[in-house]
Amino acid sequence: MSLGPVSPPVNGPVGPLERGLAVLCELTRLAAHRGEAAVRPGDLVRGTGLARSVVDLVARAVSSWCMCELDIGDHMLLTG
Repeated sequence: MSLGPVSPPVNGPVGPLERGLAVLCELTRLAAHRGEAAVRPGDLVRGTGLARSVVDLVARAVSSWCMCELDIGDHMLLTG
């Protein structure tokens, strides 16, 4: 498995889905690689090549689904 950044998903009708999946994949990859559940949004930005606003949007959506938590220290914590 490569630990380098992935290319950003394309735009189009499925672009939002692909961007969301890219953030989720990077979140789980980083958490598994580090052996800890906390991941900084900046690491997700670097890993996906997406804008911070996209990463924040996905983080808020996933948090609302109770799959992760956002803490005060600007980390995403996997809870599932």
